[in-house]
Amino acid sequence: MRVPSFKTAEERKISRIDRLKSAILPLALFTGGILNGARGDSALLTVGVVSGCIALARPYLDGKQVNRRVKSAFFMMLGTLVFASLNLFATPARAQFFQGAEEFFNTTFSSSGAAIPIVFNTLRALYIVYLAVAFIGVFNSVRQDEDWVAAARTPILVVITVTLADILTKLITG
Repeated sequence: MRVPSFKTAEERKISRIDRLKSAILPLALFTGGILNGARGDSALLTVGVVSGCIALARPYLDGKQVNRRVKSAFFMMLGTLVFASLNLFATPARAQFFQGAEEFFNTTFSSSGAAIPIVFNTLRALYIVYLAVAFIGVFNSVRQDEDWVAAARTPILVVITVTLADILTKLITG
């Protein structure tokens, strides 16, 4: 049998203040982190959101039962942290091969006009066409139950060679 506990008005007031603090602190830290992230400061975003999640989860790490609202708010904050981190740390991909070499030749031979971009775009087109044809050959080898590893060896070596050449070009040309 449970004995009812009688709290004084002072104890009830402190209890309400503690609940208010435990709700406002995580939201304030979380909101501060999001606002700093919107300003472009990713370090403050991470600190604010992580500390908000920790402050939200702290009472429940002591063995208290987790409320469904708190659990959903925690996962919402965690999802926002992951999304914001991916959004802030993402950089545009420089997917063109030999972009550094093309810039080097354009600055070195500035009087060449459109010849350098035509040459590099032709090299890129030939590379992509070769990879497409090689992929079709590998795919057909797989379909016919042949040794597809032997068919894929040369295209993989070409991809590795071109990637290493691109990296070395960026290192050499700056």
